[in-house]
Amino acid sequence: RGFFALTRVLMPGHRWRIPPEVKDIRSSVVVCNHRSYLDSILLISLYEKHNTIVKRRLFDIPLFGKMLQWSGYIPSSADGRFAEMMIQRIETVDIFLAAGGNLIIFPEGTRSKSGRIGKLNKGAFKIARRCRVPVKVLFIRNTEKMFRPASFSFDTQGRNTISLDLIG
Repeated sequence: RGFFALTRVLMPGHRWRIPPEVKDIRSSVVVCNHRSYLDSILLISLYEKHNTIVKRRLFDIPLFGKMLQWSGYIPSSADGRFAEMMIQRIETVDIFLAAGGNLIIFPEGTRSKSGRIGKLNKGAFKIARRCRVPVKVLFIRNTEKMFRPASFSFDTQGRNTISLDLIG
């Protein structure tokens, strides 16, 4: 949340449009398209109680991977040395969801470079069915204009409206 408060001060040309019905989602599997590295940060900043499925390879990054483990995030694959962690966390996700938490998943599995929705992995929908919770479908726009793909820099001067809409 602090990161986005800072961006509002340092990047005043960027605006945010997030309707209350998006902020009010609870006890759901939240699926969203993926345009920028900012998407996950934005979604976790919206929900007090959240968890997310993260690419397994990110757990291998020194310090960052430890932070993901300590935060309770779920590796995306049951392969390799994080298999047991992934299985344990998936087995208890129903308790987490029942207590009002949201599980955030980008079912494309990666950022879209073209802006088109790619093939969706089925895991999010299987988890929702197993836990008997709704799937809330969000559509995010324009985060890639603030934090450009293929560049590790922010557009601090541009005018842009980042929006997050509930579409299902």
